[in-house]
Amino acid sequence: GRPLIEHCYEVARITGDRPIALVAAVLIQVNNEIPYTVKLKSSLGEEVLNQVLVVSGGTGTGKSAVLKNSESPLYWIYPRLRPYFGPTEPVSGEGANMAFMRELKGKRGQPCTYQWRYPERNEVFLFDEVGLVESRDARQGSTLSATLLVHHSGSHISRAKADGSVMTMPAGSYKVNWVIGTQPKRSDF
Repeated sequence: GRPLIEHCYEVARITGDRPIALVAAVLIQVNNEIPYTVKLKSSLGEEVLNQVLVVSGGTGTGKSAVLKNSESPLYWIYPRLRPYFGPTEPVSGEGANMAFMRELKGKRGQPCTYQWRYPERNEVFLFDEVGLVESRDARQGSTLSATLLVHHSGSHISRAKADGSVMTMPAGSYKVNWVIGTQPKRSDF
Protein backbone atom coordinates (compact mmCIF):
# COMPACT_ATOMS: atom_id res chain seq x y z
CA GLY A 1 0.00 0.00 0.00
CA ARG A 2 0.83 3.67 0.05
CA PRO A 3 2.42 4.97 3.28
CA LEU A 4 0.16 8.05 3.42
CA ILE A 5 -3.04 6.00 2.99
CA GLU A 6 -1.87 3.42 5.54
CA HIS A 7 -1.04 6.26 7.93
CA CYS A 8 -4.55 7.71 7.44
CA TYR A 9 -6.11 4.38 8.36
CA GLU A 10 -3.93 4.17 11.47
CA VAL A 11 -4.86 7.75 12.48
CA ALA A 12 -8.55 6.96 11.89
CA ARG A 13 -8.23 3.93 14.15
CA ILE A 14 -6.66 6.09 16.88
CA THR A 15 -8.98 9.12 16.54
CA GLY A 16 -12.21 7.30 15.70
CA ASP A 17 -12.53 9.21 12.43
CA ARG A 18 -14.15 7.58 9.42
CA PRO A 19 -11.20 6.36 7.32
CA ILE A 20 -12.59 7.28 3.89
CA ALA A 21 -13.49 10.82 5.05
CA LEU A 22 -10.03 11.27 6.58
CA VAL A 23 -8.30 10.02 3.42
CA ALA A 24 -10.40 12.42 1.29
CA ALA A 25 -9.58 15.35 3.59
CA VAL A 26 -5.87 14.45 3.56
CA LEU A 27 -5.95 14.29 -0.25
CA ILE A 28 -7.20 17.91 -0.20
CA GLN A 29 -4.09 18.73 1.85
CA VAL A 30 -1.94 16.86 -0.70
CA ASN A 31 -3.61 18.75 -3.53
CA ASN A 32 -2.85 22.01 -1.74
CA GLU A 33 0.85 21.11 -1.83
CA ILE A 34 0.81 20.78 -5.63
CA PRO A 35 1.84 24.06 -7.31
CA TYR A 36 -0.92 25.98 -9.10
CA THR A 37 1.11 25.69 -12.29
CA VAL A 38 0.58 21.91 -12.45
CA LYS A 39 -2.43 21.07 -14.63
CA LEU A 40 -4.29 17.90 -15.51
CA LYS A 41 -3.53 17.12 -19.15
CA SER A 42 -6.08 15.16 -21.13
CA SER A 43 -7.40 14.88 -24.67
CA LEU A 44 -9.67 17.84 -23.80
CA GLY A 45 -6.75 20.10 -22.90
CA GLU A 46 -5.30 21.31 -19.60
CA GLU A 47 -7.46 21.70 -16.49
CA VAL A 48 -6.73 23.13 -13.07
CA LEU A 49 -6.60 20.81 -10.07
CA ASN A 50 -9.05 22.86 -7.99
CA GLN A 51 -11.27 20.66 -5.81
CA VAL A 52 -14.47 20.79 -3.76
CA LEU A 53 -14.83 18.19 -1.00
CA VAL A 54 -18.14 17.70 0.78
CA VAL A 55 -17.94 15.69 4.00
CA SER A 56 -21.46 14.53 4.84
CA GLY A 57 -22.86 13.14 8.07
CA GLY A 58 -25.34 13.73 10.84
CA THR A 59 -24.88 15.94 13.89
CA GLY A 60 -22.00 14.81 16.07
CA THR A 61 -20.54 12.34 13.56
CA GLY A 62 -17.11 13.97 13.60
CA LYS A 63 -17.05 15.95 10.34
CA SER A 64 -15.18 18.88 11.91
CA ALA A 65 -12.74 16.56 13.69
CA VAL A 66 -11.92 14.79 10.42
CA LEU A 67 -11.21 18.13 8.73
CA LYS A 68 -9.00 19.31 11.61
CA ASN A 69 -7.15 15.98 11.87
CA SER A 70 -6.37 16.02 8.15
CA GLU A 71 -4.12 19.07 8.61
CA SER A 72 -2.76 18.35 12.09
CA PRO A 73 1.04 18.13 12.35
CA LEU A 74 0.46 15.07 14.56
CA TYR A 75 -1.01 13.17 11.61
CA TRP A 76 0.55 14.84 8.57
CA ILE A 77 3.65 12.65 8.09
CA TYR A 78 5.35 14.46 5.23
CA PRO A 79 7.18 17.79 5.39
CA ARG A 80 5.19 20.66 3.88
CA LEU A 81 6.56 21.88 0.55
CA ARG A 82 5.50 25.45 1.30
CA PRO A 83 4.19 27.47 4.23
CA TYR A 84 0.70 26.40 5.26
CA PHE A 85 -1.42 28.96 7.07
CA GLY A 86 -4.45 26.76 7.68
CA PRO A 87 -7.85 27.02 6.08
CA THR A 88 -9.75 30.26 5.59
CA GLU A 89 -13.48 30.66 6.13
CA PRO A 90 -14.51 33.33 3.62
CA VAL A 91 -17.32 35.68 4.59
CA SER A 92 -18.24 36.41 0.97
CA GLY A 93 -17.32 35.62 -2.62
CA GLU A 94 -15.30 38.82 -2.78
CA GLY A 95 -13.55 37.84 0.45
CA ALA A 96 -12.64 34.46 -1.05
CA ASN A 97 -11.10 36.19 -4.06
CA MET A 98 -9.25 38.71 -1.92
CA ALA A 99 -7.67 35.87 0.10
CA PHE A 100 -5.36 35.53 -2.92
CA MET A 101 -4.62 39.24 -3.42
CA ARG A 102 -3.07 42.13 -1.51
CA GLU A 103 -4.34 45.65 -2.14
CA LEU A 104 -1.62 48.30 -2.47
CA LYS A 105 -2.80 51.85 -1.91
CA GLY A 106 -2.36 54.25 -4.82
CA LYS A 107 -0.20 57.35 -4.45
CA ARG A 108 -1.45 60.91 -4.89
CA GLY A 109 -5.01 60.06 -5.90
CA GLN A 110 -4.08 57.12 -8.12
CA PRO A 111 -6.21 53.96 -7.90
CA CYS A 112 -4.86 51.12 -5.81
CA THR A 113 -3.13 48.16 -7.44
CA TYR A 114 -3.14 44.47 -6.55
CA GLN A 115 -0.50 41.80 -6.21
CA TRP A 116 -0.59 38.15 -5.21
CA ARG A 117 -0.61 37.78 -1.43
CA TYR A 118 1.60 34.65 -1.56
CA PRO A 119 3.71 33.38 -4.45
CA GLU A 120 2.18 29.90 -4.00
CA ARG A 121 -1.33 31.18 -4.93
CA ASN A 122 -2.93 28.19 -3.16
CA GLU A 123 -5.83 28.45 -0.69
CA VAL A 124 -7.97 26.05 1.33
CA PHE A 125 -11.44 27.35 2.20
CA LEU A 126 -13.26 25.52 4.98
CA PHE A 127 -16.86 25.63 6.12
CA ASP A 128 -17.45 23.25 9.02
CA GLU A 129 -21.17 23.44 8.36
CA VAL A 130 -23.00 24.07 5.09
CA GLY A 131 -25.50 26.21 7.01
CA LEU A 132 -22.83 28.93 7.12
CA VAL A 133 -22.59 28.84 3.33
CA GLU A 134 -26.38 28.93 3.01
CA SER A 135 -26.82 31.88 5.37
CA ARG A 136 -24.03 33.90 3.75
CA ASP A 137 -25.26 33.04 0.28
CA ALA A 138 -28.82 34.12 1.18
CA ARG A 139 -27.74 37.75 1.73
CA GLN A 140 -28.73 40.26 -0.92
CA GLY A 141 -26.04 40.50 -3.60
CA SER A 142 -24.06 37.52 -2.29
CA THR A 143 -21.65 35.94 -4.75
CA LEU A 144 -20.43 33.08 -2.55
CA SER A 145 -22.00 30.18 -4.52
CA ALA A 146 -21.01 31.70 -7.85
CA THR A 147 -17.45 32.23 -6.57
CA LEU A 148 -17.23 28.60 -5.46
CA LEU A 149 -18.20 27.48 -8.98
CA VAL A 150 -15.77 29.91 -10.65
CA HIS A 151 -12.97 28.78 -8.33
CA HIS A 152 -13.69 25.12 -9.05
CA SER A 153 -13.28 25.75 -12.78
CA GLY A 154 -10.22 27.97 -12.32
CA SER A 155 -11.84 30.65 -14.48
CA HIS A 156 -10.74 34.26 -14.93
CA ILE A 157 -11.81 36.58 -12.07
CA SER A 158 -11.93 40.35 -12.36
CA ARG A 159 -13.32 42.93 -9.94
CA ALA A 160 -13.55 46.68 -10.59
CA LYS A 161 -13.86 49.18 -7.73
CA ALA A 162 -15.37 52.63 -7.74
CA ASP A 163 -11.89 54.23 -7.54
CA GLY A 164 -11.05 52.76 -10.96
CA SER A 165 -8.80 49.98 -9.71
CA VAL A 166 -9.23 46.48 -11.10
CA MET A 167 -8.26 43.23 -9.37
CA THR A 168 -7.61 40.46 -11.92
CA MET A 169 -6.86 36.77 -11.47
CA PRO A 170 -6.26 35.17 -14.90
CA ALA A 171 -7.72 31.74 -15.58
CA GLY A 172 -5.54 28.95 -14.23
CA SER A 173 -3.34 31.34 -12.23
CA TYR A 174 -4.50 30.19 -8.79
CA LYS A 175 -5.32 26.98 -6.92
CA VAL A 176 -8.19 26.51 -4.49
CA ASN A 177 -9.67 23.67 -2.47
CA TRP A 178 -13.10 24.11 -0.86
CA VAL A 179 -14.08 21.78 2.01
CA ILE A 180 -17.67 21.86 3.25
CA GLY A 181 -19.26 19.81 6.02
CA THR A 182 -22.93 18.96 5.44
CA GLN A 183 -25.86 17.31 7.12
CA PRO A 184 -27.94 15.78 4.32
CA LYS A 185 -31.32 16.44 5.95
CA ARG A 186 -30.56 20.11 6.69
CA SER A 187 -29.03 21.37 3.47
CA ASP A 188 -30.52 22.72 0.27
CA PHE A 189 -27.23 24.21 -0.91
